Amino acid sequence: MPMALAGLLVVLQSCGGSTATSSPDASGNGGQGDSGGAVGSGGAVGTAGVVGTGGAAGRGGSAGSNSTSGLEVLTTFRVFYVVETPDGSIFAEDGSYALQVSTDNGKTWHAVPGASFAADPLIANAQGEVVVGTRAVGSTPPTVYTCRATGCTASTGISGAVTRMTGFTADAAGVMYAINTNASLIHRSSDHGHTWTAINAKLPSTIGAAWCIEADAYGLMMGGEIGAILQSTDGGLNWVDRGLYRSSTRTPSEYKGNLWSIATDPVTGNLLAAVGDPDVPGVGSLQVHRPSDALGVWHGVQGLRGAEGENFSGWVFQADGSILGGAIVPTPGLGEVYKSTDGGATWVEISSKIGMTFSGLTHLHIGPSGCLYISHKLGLVRNCSGY
Repeated sequence: MPMALAGLLVVLQSCGGSTATSSPDASGNGGQGDSGGAVGSGGAVGTAGVVGTGGAAGRGGSAGSNSTSGLEVLTTFRVFYVVETPDGSIFAEDGSYALQVSTDNGKTWHAVPGASFAADPLIANAQGEVVVGTRAVGSTPPTVYTCRATGCTASTGISGAVTRMTGFTADAAGVMYAINTNASLIHRSSDHGHTWTAINAKLPSTIGAAWCIEADAYGLMMGGEIGAILQSTDGGLNWVDRGLYRSSTRTPSEYKGNLWSIATDPVTGNLLAAVGDPDVPGVGSLQVHRPSDALGVWHGVQGLRGAEGENFSGWVFQADGSILGGAIVPTPGLGEVYKSTDGGATWVEISSKIGMTFSGLTHLHIGPSGCLYISHKLGLVRNCSGY
């Protein structure tokens, strides 16, 4: 297990605290970043030297080589989501939706025994397990498993989910919530994801497919492919509209943008929302709600450079109070990593500082070790020093 360094804060995946969710694909239709989704994992701390080219790194193969400033190229096979657990195991969903694991710090990878399902979002629970949502395959509907490196156990109680599970979150008490493409059907677990109870949510209006959910100071926040961001203060049963409808300012009858991710900055309390296909490129891709704002008030951000507007997969929060965000410029499919030091109001693209050109959507993850994982279409990298 890599040594934790002080520069990083252990946080969760996209859509906020202790959360994992779906990410945009190239067409803005949900899913996991075609045109390049990937999530980093594993490997030994790198030493100074020439940027690594990646090792053999096939599934079950060796990790890639080290690179400058501690950046490690860990694999060259594509990965979507990753979770690092306290025992040092690293779980990753690869480009074929298979669940892979490394128990030797990212040096080798193999399929998790018995994980014959099509994996989608991942989240670590308080027992050191990984909770995995699945995609429907044939007549088998989506469901949830809890996994360790030695194998997976099917959870019970998931019923009525459609197409695929799309996200998880956990509140301060450890209660977990799971969403799927049927936004009005939410599942709740009080035992770390082993058993679930269905909630027939009362939504004020449709949001289409649910893409993200976060437990935060506002209760639960949820967003999807259409409609406003929604809030629940009673554990997911009743929901109210909290703005961010995302209608077009240029064509009033046109709707603009999936809501891909939600997260709360632990330092400022600002709520961040990632909007796909923004109406105002370079500004509308990220929206910020501040604690001092009236409910329903949102602000655009400054510093995004994509002429067509970035799509963000989510954020991680560093121990120095800064925020990193993973993104893609849809044309030409260039991956990006952005940094904010003012609670998300302004952003600077830092791929050149990292020393890599990313292909496709980047995903970010900080594990219990304190190391930062970055994934993109062409592989997985890690840095334990922060940026």
